[in-house]
Amino acid sequence: MRRAAAVAVLVLTAASASAQTKKPDWHTVEADNGARYKIDLNSITAYNTGAADIIAYIVEDGQQYRPDNLRRLWFDCRGRFKDLTTSVMGESVYAPPRSVIGQISAIACARSPSTAVR
Repeated sequence: MRRAAAVAVLVLTAASASAQTKKPDWHTVEADNGARYKIDLNSITAYNTGAADIIAYIVEDGQQYRPDNLRRLWFDCRGRFKDLTTSVMGESVYAPPRSVIGQISAIACARSPSTAVR
């Protein structure tokens, strides 16, 4: 039993290390009201369904790094999104195109395989 657990830990560690070989490429997306998000362009995952996800950080002025502001956002690339940080369950919600979420969606979905079809 211990041996199987040790093998599982090694496999997970190796998989996570190989998935993180790229250095983060943080870019700022800002709303008209001044709200800012940092997005890691190297974290974008494009799925063969046309969906995509990305790592985003909610910037709060004057605040130190807060781990609870780090999010994984999923986009169906048809105008809807989910915050996968706490749960993958639940319905997606509308991402208005001119909102910060809409801007992030456009960036993440630009790397999606079905972008040219839209």
